Amino acid sequence: MINPRYAILLDGGFVTKKLQERHKHFPTADEVLLECERIKAHAALANCELLRIYFYDAPPANDKLNDPRQSPHRYTQVSLDTAQSI
Repeated sequence: MINPRYAILLDGGFVTKKLQERHKHFPTADEVLLECERIKAHAALANCELLRIYFYDAPPANDKLNDPRQSPHRYTQVSLDTAQSI
């Protein structure tokens, strides 16, 4: 039987801020990896296989998103279906 798989998605800005508060300095790569290990050790993931870890760090979206299939939308006016398919 194949175990369920999961991925860890790290928002770099959030993780950096939280680890900096915890360690009182800008986090090192090893500290970020230790946080991933902490997540992997959660009881809910005991019988699951880690697929991969994603780390992204990008500025927040402004109030306009560009859907390449259509003209630019105001973020607050994009339908849920369109937002999920971007």
